[in-house]
Amino acid sequence: MLLTPAEIAQVLNGQSLNVTLNLNATDVSNSTTQGISEDKNLIETHIAPSAANIGFMYDISITKKVDVLNSSGAVINAGASQFVPVVPEPISITLTIPTNLLGYKYFAIVRVHGGVAEFIPASVNGTTVTFSSTKFSTYALVYSNQMIFADNLPGTRRRFHQPHRYD
Repeated sequence: MLLTPAEIAQVLNGQSLNVTLNLNATDVSNSTTQGISEDKNLIETHIAPSAANIGFMYDISITKKVDVLNSSGAVINAGASQFVPVVPEPISITLTIPTNLLGYKYFAIVRVHGGVAEFIPASVNGTTVTFSSTKFSTYALVYSNQMIFADNLPGTRRRFHQPHRYD
């Protein structure tokens, strides 16, 4: 939920709030931090049966800042930035496929959230890949010259990519 129960109560009691959301996608492909390394291992294990490779890894996160306003709209209490790991409605995200990967035929998105790697629905349109999510953490753009199916992975049955050929 974007607003906490306390923030909702403030609004219901007549308080004005200014809510700012920021969506950031940071390339963490070369990160050596423990959390990213663990996520990379989960992704590599998850995509191994599909013959795909990790092209890029991203830390996609949302932060919110809630400022309390007075009746004239001036900030009377500036809020701190807070990490928002889950939102109630999906947010669409479009990533540019790096030029060094454009020679590959197929692309997919893998998300690691809560220690679980999974393919998520995505579509490729020219040089971009678009997907929607309510969960924000580590994502990987994976690629292959063979079709990438989620249903060839243990524990999954759904196909999650739309193939796009660059012939």
